[in-house]
Amino acid sequence: MRKFPALLTVLGLATLGLTGCMSVGAAGCTRPAPATPALQGQFDISGDLGSTPSVTFDTPFYVDEPQTWETIEGTGIPITSDNQLVALDVAVYDGSTGRSLVSTAFDGDPSRVFTIQDWTATFPDFGDLMTCAAEGSRVAMALPYDGLSEQTAQGLGMSEGDSVLVVADVTKAFLTRATGTTVFNNAHNLPTVVRAPSGQPGIIVPDAPAPDEIVVQTIIRGDGAVLTADDTVRVNYTGVPWQVDGDVLHTTWGDSPESVTVGTAQQPGFTDALTDQTVGSQVLLVVPADQSGSDKAAVYVIDILGTDVAAPAPQ
Repeated sequence: MRKFPALLTVLGLATLGLTGCMSVGAAGCTRPAPATPALQGQFDISGDLGSTPSVTFDTPFYVDEPQTWETIEGTGIPITSDNQLVALDVAVYDGSTGRSLVSTAFDGDPSRVFTIQDWTATFPDFGDLMTCAAEGSRVAMALPYDGLSEQTAQGLGMSEGDSVLVVADVTKAFLTRATGTTVFNNAHNLPTVVRAPSGQPGIIVPDAPAPDEIVVQTIIRGDGAVLTADDTVRVNYTGVPWQVDGDVLHTTWGDSPESVTVGTAQQPGFTDALTDQTVGSQVLLVVPADQSGSDKAAVYVIDILGTDVAAPAPQ
């Protein structure tokens, strides 16, 4: 059986829009209408989340349009954004023969993290089919030939009219933005932060001298795990120079969140900003000019979206 990482070479960036999911939590987030009981009844999908599923079904099976349902319903963070990071284990089965075509290792590897957008280059309807699936879920998808990219279908040896079954375990879903309790700080002569509905921050730099030491302020306190120096975390951040109406130095918003190891962060000041923070927090960081790598102090707003640790299996 071919290993799935080889298939990942066909992954690229594609545009999609997730609809019907505006809630940060699982409550109120609406999954697509499930496949009919008759279709679901054709498949026996068993086994624990995170382990290779046992899958049997009568062959051949065919579908004209993508269908989805859950065999395990998770209760963790839901999938609500095309740029959201997820760790998935995925297996694909031939609808004509029932045999496994390709599979990830189902080993809980926390480094196998991609955005939902990345996956749509292999499965064009993936974003819609995974809408609001929560961390801890096992999602089944019956896909027609055109439910796969042309390159993927050819790589799997499929022909027009064939169908496949895809089983995806959501072993980890990262936050899309900081969530938690707003913290009120002394902001005298420090930047202020405004946020778009998506959570993307804007930074307003005051007309005042920049501090000559690193400043770290927690502005949203998340209720997730406390970070240690050894943790690898995924963050969204925006950086601007200490300059009124200055241009953005860099932002990960609208792209893919960045991976940072807390104790050895390459970005100036990030180790100070992340140490002992909690997942879900938003942090304001000011780095003075003599440490910022430029001729001006730098200001960052950092959202801590999660750590590269697989979610515990449901009990």
